[in-house]
Amino acid sequence: MKTAGQQKRQATVHELKVQLHQQEERIAELKNEVCDSFLHEQHRIGRDLHDTICAELAAAAYLGAEAAAHIDKKPESAEVSRVVRIVQEANVKIRDISHGLAAEVKAGDLEMALRDFAGRISNRHHIRCQFECHAPLLLKDDKTSTHLYLIAKQAVFNAMEHGHSRHVCLATGRFGDRQYLTIRSDGLRFKQPTREGLGLKIMEYRAAVIGGSLSIKPGARYGTLVTCTFEFRRNDRYDANRAKSITNRYTAAAD
Repeated sequence: MKTAGQQKRQATVHELKVQLHQQEERIAELKNEVCDSFLHEQHRIGRDLHDTICAELAAAAYLGAEAAAHIDKKPESAEVSRVVRIVQEANVKIRDISHGLAAEVKAGDLEMALRDFAGRISNRHHIRCQFECHAPLLLKDDKTSTHLYLIAKQAVFNAMEHGHSRHVCLATGRFGDRQYLTIRSDGLRFKQPTREGLGLKIMEYRAAVIGGSLSIKPGARYGTLVTCTFEFRRNDRYDANRAKSITNRYTAAAD
């Protein structure tokens, strides 16, 4: 038989546990709000870059090309044409940045988006970047798909900028009740920074928001392995139909 004092302490402990649980739920909600706000601001900046800076650069390149065509002296005309090419190249780079900032990937389109992204990296940065779909991911919403895409994008840019990688491989798949996205790169091995950068923190937040976890480890001999794993709820009939649909679309697009 518990004494009145023991019952009171037990009630106090129970109340503290309830409050702690409520605080943990609130912290999770705030993390979601922060990531949502970050995504919204990214989209706004991307749209602004595309609608203003890109348009102005395109107009400047057009005017420059017109001026070059009306200059009789070849040295001056060639110099203006060179400036036009620089402006056009800057426009392409800013357009790529704006598209990346405004990225929004549908739940069933992640594999195609990653394949296209890998192709763009290979073509424009002169490295070998490839995507392998071991199994289509079954994602609950577009937000999850977008967060995974942005994790992959950040990991690839980190591999190029900090790891000086020449080969990067992105892959998606499933094992048991877990799904995964991996980014494996050659180059320098990952070393835990003394001060974690904003990019790594944002990647970790993105993984947490979708109910997953992020792991960044040095490769067996060289390079870095980034892995994001997360669960999915089984619905055998729904999952089978959705996986077949995603696979068919990805295969058709790859042909």
